[in-house]
Amino acid sequence: MTTEVNLEQLDLLAASFPKSQPLCMVNLLRFRESAEYGSDVQAAGATGQEAYFKGYLPAFGQVSHNLGIEGIRLVWAGAVVGNVAGASDERWHAAAIVEYPNLQAFRRIVESKAYMLTADPHRRAALEDWRLIASTKLELPG
Repeated sequence: MTTEVNLEQLDLLAASFPKSQPLCMVNLLRFRESAEYGSDVQAAGATGQEAYFKGYLPAFGQVSHNLGIEGIRLVWAGAVVGNVAGASDERWHAAAIVEYPNLQAFRRIVESKAYMLTADPHRRAALEDWRLIASTKLELPG
């Protein structure tokens, strides 16, 4: 299980990813039953899902706004209702696809001090497990 952005993988991706190409992040989210806040953070909710939606997402939006990053958009979000293929022991509560104007925009946010201080504590409190998959639009033949 992980709830951390792998900065080494982000570095590898940045070395070969076109600077102007939009990037979609596929999020698979498993929320904690009870949010696990440290004593130094104002809780945004009692459950992991509340901490994520009431704490993390607003803080993330504020950080991106304060950094002047525009063009981030939610492409799709939904509740996971079951696994039809893949590991049957994996369980996810929600999935979302978020588009960023480019990799640098995403990176500026998650590496910023403001993110670390305001958004990251809510994400850590909220998530039991997480997958963050960088992807681009696939041009289909025909």
